[in-house]
Amino acid sequence: MTDLTPDPARIRSPADLGRELTLARERAGLTIREVARRTRLLPSTLGGYYTGRHRPPLASMELVLAACGVTDLDAWREALLRLRHGGRRAAPEQPPYPGLAPFEPGDAERFHGRSALTAAVLDGLDAATGPLVVVGASGSGKSSVLRAGVVPALRARPGTAALVRTPGRAPLDVLAAVRDELDPAVRTVLVVDQFEELFAPAVPEHDRAAFVAALADLPAAVVLALRADFYGPALAHPALAAALQHDQVVVGPMTDDELREAITAPAVAAGVDVEEALVALLLADVRDRGPAGALPLLGHALLATWRAGDGLTMTVGGYLGTGGVAGAVAASAEEAFAALGPDREHAVRQLFLRLVTVAPDAVDTRRRIARDELPPTVADTDVDAFVARRLLVVDRDTVEIAHEALLVAWPRLHGWLDADRAGLAARRSLADAARTWREQGRDPHLLLRGVRLAVVVEQVGDDLTRTEAEFLRAGREQEAECEARERRRTTALRALVAALTVLVLVVGALAAHAVVQDGRTAQARDVAVSRQVAVRADALRAEDPALAAQLAVAAFRVAPTPEARSSVLNTTGAPLPTRLPGLSALGSTLAVDDARRILASATGSQVQLWDIDGNGPPRPLGPPVPTSEVAVLALSPDGATLAVGEADGVVLRPVADPSAAVVLDTATVSALAFTADGTLHGAVPGEDVRAWAPGTGAVSSLPGSAGFTALAASGGLVAAGDQTGRVALWPGAVPLSGPGGRVHAVAFGPDGRTLLAGSADRAVHRWDVTDPAAPVAVPALTGATNWVNAVAVSPDGATVAVGGSDGNTRLHDAASGAVTATFPHPAPVTTAAFLDDATVLTGEADGVGHLWAVRGPVLTGFDDAVFALDFDDSGAVLAIGPGSKDDTARLWTVTGAGGAQPLGPALDDPEPGPTVSGSAALTPDGTVLAVGRADGSIRLWDVRDPARPAVLGAPLPGSGALVEHLVISPNGTRLAASGDDALVRTWDITDPSAPRRTASLVAATNYVFASAFSPDGRLLAAASADTSTYLWDVAGPTPRLRATVDGPTGFAYSPAFSPDGRLLAVGSADRTVRLFDVSDPDLPIALGAPLEGPANYVYAVAFSPDGTALAAASTDGTVRTWDVRDPGAPQVRAVLTGPEEAVFSVAWTPDGTRLLGGAADRTVRVWFTDPEEAVAAICAAAGAPLTAAEWARHVPDLPFTAPC
Repeated sequence: MTDLTPDPARIRSPADLGRELTLARERAGLTIREVARRTRLLPSTLGGYYTGRHRPPLASMELVLAACGVTDLDAWREALLRLRHGGRRAAPEQPPYPGLAPFEPGDAERFHGRSALTAAVLDGLDAATGPLVVVGASGSGKSSVLRAGVVPALRARPGTAALVRTPGRAPLDVLAAVRDELDPAVRTVLVVDQFEELFAPAVPEHDRAAFVAALADLPAAVVLALRADFYGPALAHPALAAALQHDQVVVGPMTDDELREAITAPAVAAGVDVEEALVALLLADVRDRGPAGALPLLGHALLATWRAGDGLTMTVGGYLGTGGVAGAVAASAEEAFAALGPDREHAVRQLFLRLVTVAPDAVDTRRRIARDELPPTVADTDVDAFVARRLLVVDRDTVEIAHEALLVAWPRLHGWLDADRAGLAARRSLADAARTWREQGRDPHLLLRGVRLAVVVEQVGDDLTRTEAEFLRAGREQEAECEARERRRTTALRALVAALTVLVLVVGALAAHAVVQDGRTAQARDVAVSRQVAVRADALRAEDPALAAQLAVAAFRVAPTPEARSSVLNTTGAPLPTRLPGLSALGSTLAVDDARRILASATGSQVQLWDIDGNGPPRPLGPPVPTSEVAVLALSPDGATLAVGEADGVVLRPVADPSAAVVLDTATVSALAFTADGTLHGAVPGEDVRAWAPGTGAVSSLPGSAGFTALAASGGLVAAGDQTGRVALWPGAVPLSGPGGRVHAVAFGPDGRTLLAGSADRAVHRWDVTDPAAPVAVPALTGATNWVNAVAVSPDGATVAVGGSDGNTRLHDAASGAVTATFPHPAPVTTAAFLDDATVLTGEADGVGHLWAVRGPVLTGFDDAVFALDFDDSGAVLAIGPGSKDDTARLWTVTGAGGAQPLGPALDDPEPGPTVSGSAALTPDGTVLAVGRADGSIRLWDVRDPARPAVLGAPLPGSGALVEHLVISPNGTRLAASGDDALVRTWDITDPSAPRRTASLVAATNYVFASAFSPDGRLLAAASADTSTYLWDVAGPTPRLRATVDGPTGFAYSPAFSPDGRLLAVGSADRTVRLFDVSDPDLPIALGAPLEGPANYVYAVAFSPDGTALAAASTDGTVRTWDVRDPGAPQVRAVLTGPEEAVFSVAWTPDGTRLLGGAADRTVRVWFTDPEEAVAAICAAAGAPLTAAEWARHVPDLPFTAPC
């Protein structure tokens, strides 16, 4: 019989260790996930331990054994030591790889794979006339090549010294110290690493400008290492712009040969064997992940793999056990976190939040801080645990994160940052203010006061440094003194502080509630994975909806859990793009002909032409055409000629045969544009705008065009913008004022009468250029939160697309300027083009293009919350009732694809009078619309032709109390109005031109919020603020009260009958929905327990047309649906999200395939109701499928299966 007692004496191999650990777990009766919960180690990491794929570190093994109740650990420690020291040769004491940290000058002997780049930097430095800028993405290896490649090479040159510095928080002090170190007898090269620190919010603008100016005057050669996403801010400084144009070295991805050398050479030098299969796997993983940010992750994976083994051999098994390139950093961070124990979680969180800079208009960056800036709750052991795993770097006085890759690679840290961005900004502001106060001799004028002091105190919590605590204490003391002197003024101030404090608490509570919990961990693996992936999809939807959509489908395919159903349905309630890889967006690299039939795009060193005839996504026209590096494109108005701005100059290519190239000019251009006569214009940086005549190619220059970089043309007009915000129009070089920053894009409307310019000031400035000699400014388009990089106008001129560095494309109504849709992207948007009036194509800095429908599932254009939604029986007409700030009613139609569009103008009362109340109801045949008003009166409209609505007679008189709700009977003959006068008033509207008042239903003792007719029209249910719902018999000429339905402990807001009339649902302020059997109206019977889930009032309820489902709109911003086929035990179907504020109205389409919610954020959302139909729609629109690498990153526990 097999001995099932764990015995560490039997351990002779990793497989033995895995077996004995498994026996210990099984003896304790624990699953792997239960062990993960107790130890806080990742399940995938534990899986590696239990299968024997890799050996756990000692601390992790002790945690695992303690979780299983094992107390005698000595024998287990000896077993682990046996595996590590099996009598083989001694392993190297120092790791062959640095992990996340960059290589340093002392690491030159183990730095490999970058000899070509090192030589390029040295050559560039020798040739540079000013600072040399080394530009690369985060994680591309800039710091390593400079520190371990360039600096040692420079120091090896006779008479040459090399210094490495970072700007830090006080860049001018850093530069002053450098001046003191300069030796006039030698040539000194200053390497400024992490130059992007100069653009941190804590660095004042005047210090920034002074630092850049001082670099130019420094008697030393200068090399700047700049992260590519700070390219734009650097261009704002003329000296840096010149360096970026003339003296720049780009750090690109390493080749396979370079990567192989970087992997194997350090190991060979240290006497470590690397399995060839591991090298192949590493190369494949780096390729799959993509080059961006891969090198620090690779370095850490190599370090973790070396540590996981015996120090002498690196194996595939050891590598897989670390989590690979994508997971090793997270695994190491989780390992350190778990080793510290759960009681240190708060301290570790505070430690890392102090080490990150967050800003609303920039990416998160690591931050070097002095040790005395750490809160007292952080112990040295907390820091040491992460230093030991090379995730933090310390010196005598400072602490910092080893690499920004940790900010993305460690989900726990990412979650901490997302959960408290407002608090982080407040803490950073406090830290900077307190430090300045201390440095300025504790000047009382620098103390925080009033509201700012109160808000900061509320947001930062108790984890303060000594200086911060003293700073706030001094501020409070100063405030108290002011209060004593100015009592009356202080009374008002206290009220304001209290209000803001309550507001902060409310916002914090809402944000905390928005973090959706997965609930109890399911026992089945597929259910657990489905829920986790669904949550990940929901989290990604706001930044990468295309990827999120396919992950939602993946979650549903794994298991149709409520979370997965919700995720796929929520995908349909937000803009859903088609993902098109290969449409690179490096600059203005999209071009469309005037007829919108040909699209040109560029990816690196090739150009691709596409057919965009409107029949589906763009289709390639032939293979890609090789070129030199492409910067810009332009298509001639007739679509016959493609102009390409390449590294070799301006090249013309016939669209019919793009491989045939004619070099028009050798100049480098930043923009190209054709005028109607075929003349090509090109902006030459640092020079002027050139014009090449069609046919001959004869070149001329536009007068007064020096320095312009952005370009557009229409008809015979040419417009250009520059880096200082200038915009000019030709002929005549007419200046236009408006932009307050660099102009990144200019565009004309389709009729050539409107000019638009997108600027770094976050606006799109507009001019009417009907008279080109005298342009007239029109209101700018606003809403962007970062630079505007792209502007495009739809062919009909009705819509403007604005793409920016904030990662969003916003659609604006050209007439009103209002934002009609916002499309999120995973990277800054750099170009946009309309393929037709209904479709816009965007390109991002990550080289991916997306197609978006202009009309999507989010209905906008309302000026107040939407309180009413009502369909006619055909589903062709939807009535929408916004609130009084809008003061209209609307008629829309909802298409089968989930989009919608207005059917006519807004219904604006032709007579002056009271505002609308937000109530509206449509007759079943869709011919009459009733609109309630604030004084209790009701306006009837003839809407047989929605394009030409007409009022029907005088308004129905009111009682002076607001109309809360309107409903029309199923046969269309009766109208019921619920109001703040505690009445339900009814009219006969058989002849809507002569309505007849029939009754006033008196029973409620407080507001009546809403009423509902039964399907046969015989009953009317009225829900009241007195918490009761009143059931009236309205079949005869004299209504009578049949029953009072009680149950809610708060306001009864909304009643609804099931289609068969047997059930009544009541939504209330107690956050529940109650179901009643009203088969006998005299004796309603409560069914089951109240339906719970909403976190705030249930404002509206509605049954699906087939009666199988119930929807509830809540002021928590959700719409919940339940399966009510068994009304005694309803089951949750889905939780629909998307609205940013309360949802006040809900309606099913008559065919039940869509569900709509009207919200306080002034939108109406349209969701699919069938998850299978939603999956089909998502996959039909998906475009490029989910890749194996994306699957591995988000669904690591299952083998790859394409969801679509």
